[in-house]
Amino acid sequence: MNIFVQIVNLFYAPAKLFNYIKIKKSWASFLVPLLIVIAVKTLFTYYIVYHPSYNELIKEKTMQVLEKQQVEEKNVQEILDNVTSDKIKIFSIVSAFFGKFVNIILLALIVLGLVKGISGMVIDFLTSCIIIALSSLIGTLEIIIRWIIIFFTDNININLSLLAFLPEGSETQLSGILASIVNPFDIWFIGICASGVSIITDANYKKTAIMFYVLWFVFYALVGVISFYTGGLNR
Repeated sequence: MNIFVQIVNLFYAPAKLFNYIKIKKSWASFLVPLLIVIAVKTLFTYYIVYHPSYNELIKEKTMQVLEKQQVEEKNVQEILDNVTSDKIKIFSIVSAFFGKFVNIILLALIVLGLVKGISGMVIDFLTSCIIIALSSLIGTLEIIIRWIIIFFTDNININLSLLAFLPEGSETQLSGILASIVNPFDIWFIGICASGVSIITDANYKKTAIMFYVLWFVFYALVGVISFYTGGLNR
């Protein structure tokens, strides 16, 4: 099964894919999805930060934060110029490139620990990286869908989580922060990861999936609550 067939099977027959990975894994199964994920994320970030609507949107969100923090008016314009500067935009693009790579490696390390905790089995680091890199293509699909929507609507403030169904302004409320956690593509991603882990380690899928979903929700819920009550950027 070549790498392109593996990618197709990720969406249409993940069980078949991971049964193959269990028997025959390769560096290509990790590196090709990794490069696709990083390339799409980096190009999308470039598209967004240089979109005509970007400066206006960032200034609007920054002003909301500054009003909450009661920043002196004389410093406001300087801050607004900084957040829309080319230096910040380039930093965002570079961060998208390296950040995605680091994110996948960290998730692979987390999966290593979870597998041992769930089944008592140990999988090698390459297998863990393959599971995460392939599963991350779900997030890449989300980015492509967002990119298409933005291209046709010219609205870069697209949200595909449950927050999209709440009234405008909910993103500053605790309910909105928690709703933003629930993204169908994240749920799909975690389901695929759980499927890969359960097949490769012969662990119970239901137990594996519950463990993954609970840890995911608890982590992001804590991040959201802490951000809300400490007056973070979401406020």
